[in-house]
Amino acid sequence: MIVAALGLAAGTALFVTTFGAIFTGFVPAIVVAALGYPIIAAVLARMKPVPTWLPAAAMAAPALPFAAQFAVALLVEDGVIAALVWPAIAAAMFGLALGGAYVGRRRAS
Repeated sequence: MIVAALGLAAGTALFVTTFGAIFTGFVPAIVVAALGYPIIAAVLARMKPVPTWLPAAAMAAPALPFAAQFAVALLVEDGVIAALVWPAIAAAMFGLALGGAYVGRRRAS
């Protein structure tokens, strides 16, 4: 339970950072957030023996409502390709966190 709560808090902070960096075009913040997902997921996976998907899902969960909202808005205004950008970013966040959790779990055992 603590891993999920910490993952949710860290995922929220990283998503807000990513969201702000994308809209302002501040590339260093995007890089820091992209590196933060696997690092924090690895730390969470080493904390307690949990499945690797749990920290990844908890960290990617805050992005899902925003990705869905932006996808619908962009679908109406700009078309299908533009609407898939935010869901792809949310999937990338999950993938980065999953990879980090897997590496952290492998290092722990």
